[in-house]
This record gives sequence, C-alpha cells and structure tokens, in this order.
Amino acid sequence: MKLTAIDKGANPADFLNDENISDAEVARRRELAIKAWKRAGSYRRMGEKLGCAHATAYRWVTGKRPVPARFISALQDVIGRNAA
Repeated sequence: MKLTAIDKGANPADFLNDENISDAEVARRRELAIKAWKRAGSYRRMGEKLGCAHATAYRWVTGKRPVPARFISALQDVIGRNAA
C-alpha cells in the first residue's frame, strides 16, 4: 500500500480544499485521471461517468488543471479498483 502525505502526518484540510498540495500529489491525481481516461475510452465518456464536462476531463488529463480532491474517489470508480 502506498503511503500518502496524510498518512505521514500532513493536515487533511490542505488536501480537502486543494490548497498547498505537493507536486507529487498533483502528479498522482493526474495519473488517476489518465488511467480513468484510458479506461473510459474518451473524454466525453469520462466526463459523463464523473459528472463533469468533457473539456474539464481533458484539462485534467493534459495537466492544464489539477484534479480536485472531490473527484478522486469517482476516478477510482471509473478505473475499477481502489487505487489509494
């Protein structure tokens, strides 16, 4: 199991409101978005499954915008496994 910053003692509030997140956390969230995009097959289908616009999904996958914390569990559902 991969240890997260919260496991190592970081303040969970920093991750819930998406302020002051580390570059490693941004990269991990983007990796989840990429895996979900590959699993869904297109940005449109990924957006439908997540309840967001396909343009938003595109921005997450390309790294133009960070993935908000509230979508992490939905991304894991699209991937089909519990990627902690």
